[in-house]
Amino acid sequence: MVNESLGAICNAHVVHADLSEYGTLDEKCIKLAELAATAVDFPKTGKIVNMPAELKPKTYPGFLGKEEFQSYNSRKILGKLYRKIKDAYDKDHDASPEHTFASDDIIYDQDLEVRGSTSFIADAWNCKCLYDGQLIGLRDSTK
Repeated sequence: MVNESLGAICNAHVVHADLSEYGTLDEKCIKLAELAATAVDFPKTGKIVNMPAELKPKTYPGFLGKEEFQSYNSRKILGKLYRKIKDAYDKDHDASPEHTFASDDIIYDQDLEVRGSTSFIADAWNCKCLYDGQLIGLRDSTK
């Protein structure tokens, strides 16, 4: 049994903390934290929690990925990090050669290898190299 409003309450908490200069110390955030704590205890107490309409967000920060709602660019750290990573991903920034190794260079216990895994390993390696490149690009952009 789960209180279905818990996710909405937690998302509202993130939105209000992001919008307020007081962050999580904002009175709306404190009220939402109390509601979330009660909602988490629902299986034990049976107490259903409903989020008050005045605490329901009208807009959401872009980093929450709620594309069906109106969104805004957060000026706080989560928004800045989200946009930096998204920009790095969108540019498809490849890892520079001095920071990567060929998959043949990896030493591992071949007894643990699963038959047919070679194609998965190559795909995973390509994803890791792309991730490394994005991380390096993000690191270099903040120097």
